[in-house]
Amino acid sequence: MRDAVTLIAILLIGLILLGPSLMSGLSDLGKTLGDWVEHGWDWENGKGDTGTTDQNGDDFQNGDNITDTESEGQLCMGVTIKFTDGTQHTVGPEDMVFTLFPMTVFFEGKEVNEIWVHCYLLVDWTGDITSFKVSGPMQISSDSIVLRKEGMLKNYGAGDLPKNEWFEVWKFGLDAFDIEYVLGSGDYTLVTEATVKGEAMFSDAHTEIREATATANLPIFIEEGTMTVFSVEIQPQVLNP
Repeated sequence: MRDAVTLIAILLIGLILLGPSLMSGLSDLGKTLGDWVEHGWDWENGKGDTGTTDQNGDDFQNGDNITDTESEGQLCMGVTIKFTDGTQHTVGPEDMVFTLFPMTVFFEGKEVNEIWVHCYLLVDWTGDITSFKVSGPMQISSDSIVLRKEGMLKNYGAGDLPKNEWFEVWKFGLDAFDIEYVLGSGDYTLVTEATVKGEAMFSDAHTEIREATATANLPIFIEEGTMTVFSVEIQPQVLNP
């Protein structure tokens, strides 16, 4: 019993002596976690220890050295399913409510006539933008079989580039007959992929380049003249420098 009392007394004395250090350590840990949540991996890797960086890699804190010509945006695929009964269903980025996870829309197994795929962009900027160029490949494939591939190229002036809202950059379609002709009967997943490079030009001759790749997944079933789509899965991607 005396040994137990002595051990408890030693532990209490140790806690009293080490308490401030432990609390300080917990406070530092909390601050580090908060910084990580706010700034992401760049902060953890030591790139943001003065705040964050501008597009030239220069540190700024509390708004110092931020240029007045900046752009950012998102990329997302969209899919339109056209059924043999004349109805259709489009799944696009404007349907997204919460973008942390992919959005999946399920279908009732109706027979499909055509599948159209779309590439959407959302661009936001500060400063006076004069032009915006979009380029890159877009394709639809299943495993290693490419069903269709096109090179996107679109130029926008200051007056016809929508700001901070989704707009369609490119689209193309495939008939169910053409898909069956290439793949044959069976279960497949069609993957639509677009890799976009966006180049924003500003009135001060400053140029910013952003890139991203987005996909849409469509599990399908083909059985001798009939094709059905089980679901469509999409998720927006951030355009990165």
